[in-house]
Amino acid sequence: MKRLVCLLVLACLAVTPATALAARETPSGISFAELEAFVDEYMEQYIGRSAPGAAVVLVKDGEIILSKGYGYADVENKLAVDPARTVFEYGSISKLFVYVTLMRLAEQGRLDLEADIRGYLPPGFLTKLKYETSITVLDIMHHTAGFEDYLFDIVYTSPRDLPPLRCLSAK
Repeated sequence: MKRLVCLLVLACLAVTPATALAARETPSGISFAELEAFVDEYMEQYIGRSAPGAAVVLVKDGEIILSKGYGYADVENKLAVDPARTVFEYGSISKLFVYVTLMRLAEQGRLDLEADIRGYLPPGFLTKLKYETSITVLDIMHHTAGFEDYLFDIVYTSPRDLPPLRCLSAK
């Protein structure tokens, strides 16, 4: 459900009003008032049931045109969500922001999605990780870089250096 709320917030960020304040409309032709009513109704259904709180902020041309908090940032103390001050855990949703940024850089010609990542990393960044074929930005975006196969190599030089599970669980 958190993922659904996050996707709604992203959708709201992507669909911004395109006309003047008095007759605001989204690019799809939905009026700003209808969009705001939809978001309000959606939040009313889920906030307090599957998520304690959420914030929606719509930005157009660098200007905030809607900023609303729903539910509680602190349920026990009944502290309402303030979209300007409430901090949310970002979790997996951050990948979407990173991917959009990477695609924009690629469109601008500042990033080659097919290039070996070693060309973008500082010297010595992956010295413990040995790989024979290039790992590209797209490989990382598609989760096919293969890091999970050799994760211990990033921190440890040998599987024998890994601490026993009982030591990790004691922490």
